Amino acid sequence: MAEAHTKHHDYHLVDPSPWPVIGSISAFIMAVGAIGWMHKMYNGAPVVFGIGVLGVAYTMIGWWRDVINE
Repeated sequence: MAEAHTKHHDYHLVDPSPWPVIGSISAFIMAVGAIGWMHKMYNGAPVVFGIGVLGVAYTMIGWWRDVINE
């Protein structure tokens, strides 16, 4: 009876991924740091930019790891 309610698809459905959210937040932080650095708005702008770059790099590595594992 339980099998009658399951959906059988011709394509592969994946679980929801956290990477789009993490990547967009990291890209926003990177953009804020880059804008602050170019306009010399505050002294910590290069650090903020670096944190954003690390977040984007982490997103790329993690996302591609998940794609390869699928």
